[in-house]
Amino acid sequence: NFVEDPTRERLVEWMESMVYDAGILTDDLIDRRFAQATRPEIAAEAKKMYSRAGLPMIQQSLNGLGASTTIDHLARIQAPTLLLWGRDDRVSPLDMALVPLRLVPKCELHVLYDCGHWVMIERRAEFERTVLAFLAD
Repeated sequence: NFVEDPTRERLVEWMESMVYDAGILTDDLIDRRFAQATRPEIAAEAKKMYSRAGLPMIQQSLNGLGASTTIDHLARIQAPTLLLWGRDDRVSPLDMALVPLRLVPKCELHVLYDCGHWVMIERRAEFERTVLAFLAD
């Protein structure tokens, strides 16, 4: 809805779906996201990907690839890989982490409770500590 008709209220509705606790959505954060998302070049790209007109094209491209083709590359990833996931993610449920966890040879998964899709925003300190420790290894 926001991509089709960008209003602050629709942005708030979308942002609330991204987090476990909507209390972290300050007016400043909402205003910054709204200013960014409504920049003409960003809005145009978002419409290509997330508009009602764009969804059939995404589905068609996925159907053309076949489900197994879309994950075949995961087993070829040789770099150590870190996944951070919010246990309460409503956009990409935790179950979705299991496929890359099983298929990427050197993959580890960190799950954060009371956390939605925006791990890096909702649990910033833990996100940064975990990423820095992973990179230091």
